[in-house]
Amino acid sequence: MTVSTKDKFVGDTGILDCSAGYSLVGNASITCLESGQWSPIRAICVPDDLRTSVHDFRGSKYTFVFTDKTIVEAKEYCLSMCGTLVEINNKEENQFIYSVLQERDFTTNSINIGLESRNGINFEWQSQNTTVSNMFDDWAVREPRFIEVDSCVYISVLKWYPARRDDCVFSPYPFICESR
Repeated sequence: MTVSTKDKFVGDTGILDCSAGYSLVGNASITCLESGQWSPIRAICVPDDLRTSVHDFRGSKYTFVFTDKTIVEAKEYCLSMCGTLVEINNKEENQFIYSVLQERDFTTNSINIGLESRNGINFEWQSQNTTVSNMFDDWAVREPRFIEVDSCVYISVLKWYPARRDDCVFSPYPFICESR
């Protein structure tokens, strides 16, 4: 992402642009504030070749990527947009995500989220919060049946399911990025 400015005085505007092959999603400008800093960038550059759907909810931008990528590729993609795989912290956020999946008729597909087990004992988000510290989860009935090192979690039929390490590493799925 590049920013073009004429001047850098209070009230001046910077125009955001993306590299070739990417489209800007969000606010296309920033403003020089009285503090001497620019207003926060509220935009991301999304590759033109990906099927995506971008939504705002409670201060975060959610990019639903309906192109299959492994968990490692999905993390790299989210990071390239200054985000992470989605962290679902409460029932309202979970319902928002489910509503977008229903709207896109994507409820029976597997969708990677940012919940993983790095230690084989519990699941944690990239922020290192856990479902226990967040006091929220939405596991399917009798899940998680197993927790192993490097297992990850996906949404399917509007519930959370753990996936074994090999599935996380080698099986590509659509995914959701979150940026603040």
